[in-house]
Amino acid sequence: MALCVVNVYAITGNDSAALRMADDLSHKRPQDTWFQALYLPAVRARIEINHGHGAKALDILKSASSYDKGDAEVLALRGRAFLQNHQPQDAEREFQSAMKLKNQGWQNPSCWLSQLYLARTYVTEGDAIKARVAYQDFRATWKDAEADLALLAAAKAEYAKLQ
Repeated sequence: MALCVVNVYAITGNDSAALRMADDLSHKRPQDTWFQALYLPAVRARIEINHGHGAKALDILKSASSYDKGDAEVLALRGRAFLQNHQPQDAEREFQSAMKLKNQGWQNPSCWLSQLYLARTYVTEGDAIKARVAYQDFRATWKDAEADLALLAAAKAEYAKLQ
């Protein structure tokens, strides 16, 4: 339960609470390789991404590189960090890797959100055709979501700019 709370704090921008809880858990779980090498760096990287520090997030995520091939969340975070760091080709690779995991086991939302970030990556690269297709795929996947979902509204507005 505490792990979920830490992630929610990081996602919602409550950095001090996220870091305080993550540090507390880190002291309680010093031998937990998954937590120390993957989960904790992901929380810290998410906070850096929230503040627009893509390069710092990439540095933090280096410790996860041996463990993250099957973790869509870390792949998507790295993609977002690459995108912030003006490395769209690297971002594209990470988002595509995360998307490949969408039908394997537990349904991680990062797999599905990577489609939106991939569309944004194509926009950054100046490829309007690929961007339109990626936005359409994202919207098709999320067609049954609540209409007033902020993320969906943002995707619709971004897509409209490509028309």
